[in-house]
Amino acid sequence: MKSIKEKIVYFTYDGKINERNNRLLLQEISQMREDINSRKLNGLFISLQNVTYDLQSLKELVKALHNIRKTIDTPICLGEFTTLLYKILKKETKETYIKLFKTFGLAKLFLNTKSFKKQLKVLMFDDGEDEKELDKQASMLTRYEHNILYTKDIEEFRTKISDPQVDFAVNQTKINLTKEKKDTVKKAFLLSKKLVSNLAIFTDTAVDNLETMTGLKATKTSHTIGLFDQSIKSNIISAIMQFKGDIEGQFVLVFPKDVALISIEAMLGEELKQDDMEGISDGIGEFCNIIMGGTKTALSKKDIKVLFDLPRTYTTINSTTSALPPNNGIWINMELESKPFYMYITK
Repeated sequence: MKSIKEKIVYFTYDGKINERNNRLLLQEISQMREDINSRKLNGLFISLQNVTYDLQSLKELVKALHNIRKTIDTPICLGEFTTLLYKILKKETKETYIKLFKTFGLAKLFLNTKSFKKQLKVLMFDDGEDEKELDKQASMLTRYEHNILYTKDIEEFRTKISDPQVDFAVNQTKINLTKEKKDTVKKAFLLSKKLVSNLAIFTDTAVDNLETMTGLKATKTSHTIGLFDQSIKSNIISAIMQFKGDIEGQFVLVFPKDVALISIEAMLGEELKQDDMEGISDGIGEFCNIIMGGTKTALSKKDIKVLFDLPRTYTTINSTTSALPPNNGIWINMELESKPFYMYITK
């Protein structure tokens, strides 16, 4: 049985997952292929509510859906499964294009994000086995300025899920990315000559403002051209600000968590709790705001007009990387009282 709901094709898998029913489902999807591609639908969702299965037939279904995904221009999703089935699917879909969503509502949130006009409060939890996956999900949602609230364990998740201010609660979700898109991306260097020639304004303003705000010694040590450096091993807090006008790009400020604490405490004149991630993120966001405000003033003196968006903050390297395009940029190594922090500018 199928229907189309909000530009997503909704299939109900009836009965037991076996060879015959797999074949019927795949035939129906194949018959819709041309229509799916021509109508530019946002996704294909297969409900597994109340199904029974044997493991071999389930594996064959996943493999077949992975192969058919190569021929259609929309994500294929499995959803409305039991917790036990999710654990099996999470393993079986690991190297596939198939996405997993606990509910159809979550599928709409991730597949049709632009339709959600207001900023949503999204509660997120993962079983701890796949932190990268959780970061990837959060990164996708923060691009549309949704407010992400992480929970440490299932008890906290169950407690906060009853909060009427929470719009979506995300668990048992996996958004495998399509490999063909990753492989064909060109890692271009797209920054304009005008921006590169004024790079010193960004670094000098950062040094001046950080020294003024914190009373600590700030210096630039080196810079290179390349992709965003993901090899930083320490816990980090980052802020990203997009700018446009006579020059365009994205400015990224990256602080290891310990350096962030030192610098924010120096600015505030009081201690922060190490687990106060909201306070630390706000502090780095404020640094980014002030640095870019000073940069805008310095550029205007050279008759270069620039507008900056509000900063978006992240708490891991993975989520920061996911929020940036895969282009080459300028990576700048900085120090605050001989402790490293970083800036990155890309298109």
